[in-house]
Amino acid sequence: MDSSGSWVNFTGGWDGHAMVLEGVWPSPGHPQQKTRMSYRLLPDGTVEQSGVTSDDSGKTWQPGFDLIYTVFPREPLAPRAVKKKTTAVHPPCSHGEGSLPVNPMRYSQEHV
Repeated sequence: MDSSGSWVNFTGGWDGHAMVLEGVWPSPGHPQQKTRMSYRLLPDGTVEQSGVTSDDSGKTWQPGFDLIYTVFPREPLAPRAVKKKTTAVHPPCSHGEGSLPVNPMRYSQEHV
């Protein structure tokens, strides 16, 4: 669903090389336009999303878009002033018969 409340039902899946999805995605003047989107993982770790469109039920296709998604590097966090630090240790526990035990947990909480 987009910001205007419109939605598109895409079908498809992995074709051995890319995730390929297809559906009717109307646009102004093209009420039955088909769109085929492909998502590919590239060797450098980025993801390419390319799309083609068809106005003749998939007989011919025209380029629609080509996007590259990349990880945006995080900025290092600025150091924070610490006034007091408390540390607690919780004993092992389990949550009922057949559940896995939870290992002792240690956490620190900083108060600024």
